[in-house]
Amino acid sequence: MRIGLVTTLMMLTIVGCHYDPTVWKESIHSPDGAWIAEARTDQWGGFGSAYVATTVSLTRVDRTYNKGKAFDILIYPGGGQIPKTYVLSDDNADQDLNLNWLSPTHLEITHASPMEAPNLEVIRFGNVDVSYKLGQPPTQP
Repeated sequence: MRIGLVTTLMMLTIVGCHYDPTVWKESIHSPDGAWIAEARTDQWGGFGSAYVATTVSLTRVDRTYNKGKAFDILIYPGGGQIPKTYVLSDDNADQDLNLNWLSPTHLEITHASPMEAPNLEVIRFGNVDVSYKLGQPPTQP
């Protein structure tokens, strides 16, 4: 009886805990409103397993691509100073990252400072071309 009660309490504790690792996010619509580009920085902690990564993803507003889910197009280690740890805040933004729609089907991603090599870099998704200027300041429209 005691073991069952302890096991049940442990399971409720595990199931009841939900941790969202996102500490910053921002999204912009394409000029025609058909796409959403979203950047987010996630922070994980733990003994020997702390990690920060930034992801840029694309979502089609009418949900006709990727079963309506966001599709990751850029993932890189790091992402700003993270002054407010484990809290969703604009203070945690990677100030060097810039997303800019050059046209309804062309997204430009720039990162103004040198960074570690990206884990993922997609150059086309759906009908959207993606260009990168990593380690360079953003272009002025």
